[in-house]
Amino acid sequence: MEIEVFTLLHHVLGAGEQNVAVPSDGRMHLDMRFRQDHGPVIGVEYDGAYWHAGKEISDTRKARRVVSERVTDVVMRIREEPLTILSSEDVVVRRNESASTIATVALLHLVHMDVVDSVAAKRVADMVSASATTISEQSVTCDDCWLLDGSFRHADPDSRWNDIDRRHSTRRRPLRRGFSRHGSERGYLR
Repeated sequence: MEIEVFTLLHHVLGAGEQNVAVPSDGRMHLDMRFRQDHGPVIGVEYDGAYWHAGKEISDTRKARRVVSERVTDVVMRIREEPLTILSSEDVVVRRNESASTIATVALLHLVHMDVVDSVAAKRVADMVSASATTISEQSVTCDDCWLLDGSFRHADPDSRWNDIDRRHSTRRRPLRRGFSRHGSERGYLR
């Protein structure tokens, strides 16, 4: 699954590398790294539920180390349910989700966090809007990403807010500042 997700992310972000060695520890590798022309270097870790259960401390330590050693500027962890996010950069995906859905959720989150350059953000928007397959509300656990997906697909904003209100009691991730119910502060919901 990780290789398929990398292939899709590489197609949109470009300049991707896999299994990047961390200089201070030859045994430690970053799953994926993407260099942008005009944006930060993005590290991506894919955390499967089986292999990463109970490894929250070492996973967090690894992400901090990769950033402190300037291997990347930011690390986003794609964590499979029932794992939870370890930082605001992380995203949770359902078990047995397709590589396409996982990549779409990850790309939406990168745009939402404002860590991709404008060229990559446009490619993400084009990919999402052109996709024949829509992702389900349950596949996007971040409320801001759900709104962003809706804006790229020209979905009714009130409908998306109703979806968020409906799942409010089971929300896994709080709504982050940056969006109001009636528009976008960041400008990419137009």
